[in-house]
Amino acid sequence: MYGKITKKVYLEKKDVLAYEKIFVPKGKKKVLAFFSRKNKNKFSHRAKATEKLKKFLKKINYWI
Repeated sequence: MYGKITKKVYLEKKDVLAYEKIFVPKGKKKVLAFFSRKNKNKFSHRAKATEKLKKFLKKINYWI
């Protein structure tokens, strides 16, 4: 995931990963901590990899 680091820590008391309070994804104007889990998954490299794995497992009829 590409983006930039802020100089300020946002939502310090929010229960999210530490980097989410300072990381602004490329093309966005706010730190990850402001996004819902569903929206974070739209640009998360882990979510994209999981979707690719899911499609592959379905393709080879391994998905139960």
